Amino acid sequence: MKKYYVPVLFLVLVAAVLLIRTTRARADNGDDGSGRLIGTWVVNVTANPIFLRNGPQIANGPPPFVELATYAAGGTFTETNSELNFNSSGSALHLNGSDGLGAWEPERAHFKATFRKLLFAPTGDYVANADLHEQVTIDPPNRLSGAFTLTVTFLNGSSSICSSGMLSGERMKAD
Repeated sequence: MKKYYVPVLFLVLVAAVLLIRTTRARADNGDDGSGRLIGTWVVNVTANPIFLRNGPQIANGPPPFVELATYAAGGTFTETNSELNFNSSGSALHLNGSDGLGAWEPERAHFKATFRKLLFAPTGDYVANADLHEQVTIDPPNRLSGAFTLTVTFLNGSSSICSSGMLSGERMKAD
C-alpha cells in the first residue's frame, strides 16, 4: 500500500495546483462571475444632442452606434467605435477620430474610465481632442451599463462642444 502513497499524493498535488491556476486565470480575466471589468466588451452607445459648452444645442446626437472597449489589467483602456473613427467625416461632428486610449479604476460600486481620441479634419489636420469620461457598472457575470460625457476641445481656441449619453454592453467571449 505504501508504494502507491507517493504517486497518489503527487497526482493530488498536481491536480490542486492546476485547479488553483485555472480559477485564478478565470478571475483575472473577469470570467468568474464577480463583476470584474477586465476584458473586452461590445458596447451599444446612445448619445444625446451636441451642445456648445454652456450654450445652445448645435446638432442632434448621432444614431446609436457600437463601440469595442477593452479594460486591461493594470488600469489601461482602449476603445474604437463605429461613429467617430478614422473615416467618420460624415458623422455629427464632421471629424475623423483615432482610437481612444485611457485609464480606468474602480470607484465604490462602479468603475470610472477616462480616454482621449485625437480628432482630424477631413484634410488630415489634427484639430481637436475628444475627452470622454465613463461611469459603468457590471451586472455579473457579463453585462455592462453606464453613462458617459464627451468634451471636444478645439486646438484653434474655438468654443468647446459637449454631449453625454448611455452605454450598455456584453463581455466578448472566446468561443
